[in-house]
Amino acid sequence: MALNPQQIFANHILQKVLPAAQGSAVASNLEWNAKKFLGQVPGETLDAATYAERTKADLAQLGSPAASEALAMIDERFGTSGGGGGMMAGASSGGGATPHAASGATADDAKLREAAQSAQASAGKTMSDDDVAAMLAEKADKSGEDLDWQNSVVDLLKLLGKDTSVGSRRKYMAALGVDGEAGSSEGNEALHAALLGQLADNGGKLPSNVA
Repeated sequence: MALNPQQIFANHILQKVLPAAQGSAVASNLEWNAKKFLGQVPGETLDAATYAERTKADLAQLGSPAASEALAMIDERFGTSGGGGGMMAGASSGGGATPHAASGATADDAKLREAAQSAQASAGKTMSDDDVAAMLAEKADKSGEDLDWQNSVVDLLKLLGKDTSVGSRRKYMAALGVDGEAGSSEGNEALHAALLGQLADNGGKLPSNVA
């Protein structure tokens, strides 16, 4: 599916602006809002007008060349005026495009589209800890079981449809490079943390070597 100019912009923020913004007070805001606008956060959406307004404010605080370039794009991409208002009618929740939003596209569209397509290819490969927790909580609700997956590696494995035996846990630990004795409290805690980390790194899925 072709990306509209607003989605291209949000992907540009994630790929080009965010790396240069790491360590700043607004980096997490930029990432969270872009992912919500692109529909990459389960159960969360952000309409185009709100996304443009929030991102404009965050970019203004950065002052980096990448941020300044992105700031100059917002009005064109989202149909806003210089003051941040005047959003084009029809901008929808979750980054929906309007025909008007695509008007006036500049020569840098091809470059931005290429970056956006690359981001789209990798979309969902990484998640925040909060995203993983939300995904697992929803999964637990649907399972109908009373699983303490937040603290128990056995319950977490059950929720993920994996064998919970000590032997299997030993294999999982070896596959993930986790030190400790399988079945011990320390080993269970280490494996639990490693599994959550892998879910975050792989877009909510376990790697193929954890079978």
